[in-house]
Amino acid sequence: MSTGRVLRIVTLSFLLAACGKVGNVQPPFIRIPEAVKDLAATQSGYNLVLTWTNPPHYIDGSAATNLARVEIRSSDAPLVTVNVSKAGQSQSYAISLQPLTTAERTFTVVVETVQGKRSNPSNVASIKPVEVPGRVGGLTATAD
Repeated sequence: MSTGRVLRIVTLSFLLAACGKVGNVQPPFIRIPEAVKDLAATQSGYNLVLTWTNPPHYIDGSAATNLARVEIRSSDAPLVTVNVSKAGQSQSYAISLQPLTTAERTFTVVVETVQGKRSNPSNVASIKPVEVPGRVGGLTATAD
């Protein structure tokens, strides 16, 4: 095959590969999760229970389809990472208070996609744990 013929075949293949349907210009997809807006902390016995709703959308408004993890942060330091149950669904995580400290604690969460894109931090949830009454012992009853 001559060099000219090879050049024409290569040029034609580039032209055919570039064919496509012309359409309206679309904004780029931004696959960063929205921030959690409803983080709450409650005490249940010797546990702190954090609850939140996983974001249903990315910041571009499209449906969140590849959420992977939620990083729970305490006083802006990573505490634990948990898997996302499902986009748009509520989720909770219990943190043990043993040994009990009554100092105020603050928490935020950051949601991450499979590709590692992270949301902004959530709202801050604060709680001051309280001492829980001990087990009742020596209980007696009398009928009258």
